[in-house]
Amino acid sequence: MRPQRLDTTLAFKAINLAPTLSGTDKRVICAILDHYNRETGQCDPSLTTIAELLGIHRRTVIRAIDRIVQLGFFRRIRHGGHFHRNFYVPNWARFRALEAQWKDQKQQHRERIRGVNLSPFQGRESHLAGDSSATQSSSNNISRKTCNLSLANREHDQTSSLSNITRQRPQSLSRPVHVENASSRQAALNAAQRRWDNAILKRFAGHPIYSDIVGAIDQSLSDAATQSEMDKPGSGFWYVMEKLVEREVVPRTHLKSSTPGDT
Repeated sequence: MRPQRLDTTLAFKAINLAPTLSGTDKRVICAILDHYNRETGQCDPSLTTIAELLGIHRRTVIRAIDRIVQLGFFRRIRHGGHFHRNFYVPNWARFRALEAQWKDQKQQHRERIRGVNLSPFQGRESHLAGDSSATQSSSNNISRKTCNLSLANREHDQTSSLSNITRQRPQSLSRPVHVENASSRQAALNAAQRRWDNAILKRFAGHPIYSDIVGAIDQSLSDAATQSEMDKPGSGFWYVMEKLVEREVVPRTHLKSSTPGDT
């Protein structure tokens, strides 16, 4: 499958953000991706070429490629390239999914910290009507030169009234208020998603069908599988498999060969 517009750029971004890749893995995968020809689809750099360009041992390159293929970033066709070199097919759907997951994490982070550091009180106007520029004095200084005296007195009265009400409130009426912890809910969802995702990786890593499975898992299927895993641990994997069998992505024979022990 040929890449879509900006897929190569998103792939390099996803590689650097991928938590499952080591520093050497990222260098090797970037070197392979840099040899990809968008017009012909050819991507067959030799192991020696990658090792010499990165300044690492050839065996290190081989181990890194084995991990990269196992994690579903590339599909490797042995001796399918020029001069009988390995041919590599990038899994663009995998890169797009990682980039989309990063966007979701950023959005959740923004929503979580929104307004945390903002003061609940509105600031005063810079100058009163008809006032001239002057050096701002201390907040305790209620001089008419930099502050409206009536405004200061009114704020003082409101503060005093509030203090009186607070002192008069019976302590026995104080009750703890429960606030739902949204971050705990999100952490549970993330953990549930990792469980069924790791189960799929453990069952199909290194299998040619793994890249098809990753590409077929859209956001709606991912959300539904995660909710199933939340309801019953271990069911997220089976939910995804049943749906992919219905979509004819995974043959039912593969599903029958999967046992709970495999996940």
